[in-house]
Amino acid sequence: MYSDRQLAANLNEENINYLRNKHRGGQVNQKGNSYENFFAIYQIALLAKEIIVQEVEDIDIFSQIVAFVDDLIIDRGVGLDLQHFQIKESQSLSWGTDNSDVKIAFDFRMQFQLNTNTLNRSSIMSVVVSSEDVAKKLIAKMPMDIQAYSSVIFFPYRKTINELDLSGNKSKV
Repeated sequence: MYSDRQLAANLNEENINYLRNKHRGGQVNQKGNSYENFFAIYQIALLAKEIIVQEVEDIDIFSQIVAFVDDLIIDRGVGLDLQHFQIKESQSLSWGTDNSDVKIAFDFRMQFQLNTNTLNRSSIMSVVVSSEDVAKKLIAKMPMDIQAYSSVIFFPYRKTINELDLSGNKSKV
């Protein structure tokens, strides 16, 4: 999605290294991560209706690419927001600090900045969580500076895809 030259022009070396390490970790963890896969399937099912009914042809879907928010990215084409999803199957989660391992707010800020400055695209960042309590906590404590382009989505964890209700998007908090 971004060339080395684009990254170097928009990020400092520390942030480039952080981004590359984040990408390597995501590639390793991608295998067998059913929660992320289920959410991606759910989003694709929602897109399928849009593609069929509205005859939309220009939709790209990415996962685990070099990006700060990289679990799932949906690009409906120029002129529309890029949608980035950070998917967390955790019973305990926060927006993070500079000293924490999980830096969701930082990642959202950096991704929004990178998309704006490099691609000239606006973005929507969403953190997807399996716990409704965690979702409510994240909504209540969302940093002010990311609220205009960020959301929290509750998507319940299920052991099999057959247990998911794909009939409608009832998962948003």
